Amino acid sequence: MGENINKALSDELNKKSRKLIELAKEELKLIDNSEVIELEKIREEKIKLQQEIKALEQVLF
Repeated sequence: MGENINKALSDELNKKSRKLIELAKEELKLIDNSEVIELEKIREEKIKLQQEIKALEQVLF
């Protein structure tokens, strides 16, 4: 039972980490294009994901 929970949490952690990487790539493109409003939205989403990842890591590790 515990292994299933850890697997699910680990999968969620991986999913959020991949999303964070994709957002960072989008962020770099927007910086190059000076699209400040969209950049700010992405930064807010990144912060939220980082907080969620940290919470998952605390449960897993």
